[in-house]
Amino acid sequence: MRKASIVQRIRNIRLEKGLTQTELAEKCNVSKSLISKVESNKASIHLDLLMDIAKALDVRVSEILEENPNNSQAIIVRESDRRHWATGMNGKLGFDYFGLAGSKKPNLDAFYVVITDEACRASRFASHEGIEFIYVIDGKLKIEFRDEDYVLRPGDTANFDSSLDHRLMPANLGEKVELLMIFAK
Repeated sequence: MRKASIVQRIRNIRLEKGLTQTELAEKCNVSKSLISKVESNKASIHLDLLMDIAKALDVRVSEILEENPNNSQAIIVRESDRRHWATGMNGKLGFDYFGLAGSKKPNLDAFYVVITDEACRASRFASHEGIEFIYVIDGKLKIEFRDEDYVLRPGDTANFDSSLDHRLMPANLGEKVELLMIFAK
């Protein structure tokens, strides 16, 4: 998915809700400057910021990622239709997200995630509302909390309160990890 379409949808939803950039920034606990940079496609949108924006706008993350929300009884997402969005730190990409859920379940978002770059090690701790479930598909995933670290291998799962500060990265430098990530409120 083109980042430009994501930032356009953020702006459109913000305007539909009658919010200014300043009001959105206050709801997200970030600067107006950052919201302005996001909307003008001059700043990277990390998952925790995207989740904060979605919460402030009272929409699901997938509603921001989807180009054409589906109103069918069942949402089918073909592999070729998955919405892709990449982010990272310090100008380096390291996280690739592929949307798996449609917009039928207001309290659920699911992503196939590939984490590849050492830039992830410089990423800040994230926290957001809800519960996070992770299933490791391939590679070794390191999950850092403020007080504990865990290494997960293929087939391992983690389930935690995502309001806890946490950070995800490949367990070994230069390797990648693939996982299923589900967020529930």
